[in-house]
Order: sequence, then structure tokens, then C-alpha cells
Amino acid sequence: MATIPLRFSHSDPLLVRVRGLALQLPGAQEKVSVGFPAFYTRKVFAWYGMAVKDAAGVWQHPPSVSLLLPREERQAVLAMPDSFVPGYIGPRGWVGLRLTDDTDWV
Repeated sequence: MATIPLRFSHSDPLLVRVRGLALQLPGAQEKVSVGFPAFYTRKVFAWYGMAVKDAAGVWQHPPSVSLLLPREERQAVLAMPDSFVPGYIGPRGWVGLRLTDDTDWV
């Protein structure tokens, strides 16, 4: 079985920020899945990074967080300029948000 390479840096300051928020939730833990950090309790509730799949192929997305949201919330988030549908998990209701130094964390 082939080993999937890590697609992130543990010291990435945006990942450190996401990790700090995610692990504050009761029972939350972190694991690496398909090369990306995933935060979970019983099921994964957030992914850091992820790829985007489009007509040109699959490419690594800039720093982002992907969340599984109810349909109404998903539509609202997808209307935001920094949102995207992540490859592979997007069709299952996940939505991604690009993270930058200017991200509103409130």
C-alpha cells in the first residue's frame, strides 16, 4: 500500500490557528487523512487544506478550511467570495473557505 505524502506543514500559522479553534470543541481530536489534517469527534467536522477538482484536473488549494454544513448554510457560504467547493468531498455537502492573514476569525 502506497503512503500518501503530507500536503501541509505542521507549523503553517493558519493551520495552527484552525487547530487551536477546532481542538477547543469537546472531544475534538486531529488526525491526518489523505495527506491533510482532519478534525473530528466521532466523524470529521473540518479539513485543513484539501484539493480542488475542475476541468483542468486536481490541484492543491491555497490554505483553507472545509466544513460540512446544512444546505441553507452551505448556500450562504458559497455566496461569499472566498468560498469554493472542495474536490471529492464537495459533492457530499462540504464547502471550503480560503484563509488569509485578513480572514475574519470572529
